[in-house]
Amino acid sequence: MKKIGILGGTFNPVHSMHIRMAEKSREIMKLDQVIFIPSANPPHKSGFEIESFLHRFNMVEIAIDGIEGFSVSNIENKINHRKSYTVDTLRALKLIYPDDRLYFIVGSDCVFQVESWNNPDDIFMLCELVVFERPDVSTHEELMEKIRYLEKKYSAKIHYLGPFTENVSSSDIRDRINEDDFKIKDLNDKIIKYIRENDLYKEQDGKL
Repeated sequence: MKKIGILGGTFNPVHSMHIRMAEKSREIMKLDQVIFIPSANPPHKSGFEIESFLHRFNMVEIAIDGIEGFSVSNIENKINHRKSYTVDTLRALKLIYPDDRLYFIVGSDCVFQVESWNNPDDIFMLCELVVFERPDVSTHEELMEKIRYLEKKYSAKIHYLGPFTENVSSSDIRDRINEDDFKIKDLNDKIIKYIRENDLYKEQDGKL
């Protein structure tokens, strides 16, 4: 039986914190592999600000190139749904990995949102949560109280891996990417090259 980490997101674009979350999860949880899963059509985001699935998939491929145990999946682009729901992705993954344990890697914001997702009961049956604390979401005490609540209500298995003091966000990167003094420390140089070559995240009507 393998231990498989799942890191989902829009990855619009993928950045250094995504990679560090995956690396730390693999190290602490002794994961055999981590699969990055770009959202095809996330229900909570829409509009021109999201680049095409192909571009986001390609950027993840670039970001994880050469990192042992990391892979990227286009499974959400294959699922025939109008919106990409976590529970559908987990069900599809369980068909591929029926005898393995799935660990869904999330930020603490997801801990407070998960009950509003489709079929939270099934989500907790299909996977265990691996949680990183974000400094902008709640107090530590509120997060731990919520984790205990979910564990009791859903018999959920939740692993708290501690805080991330840096708070890198894809939206901040998009806001800054066309600035002359754009700092590239949060992005792989090859991704920056890809973004430039494909004219991604250009301003539209004064917005990104």
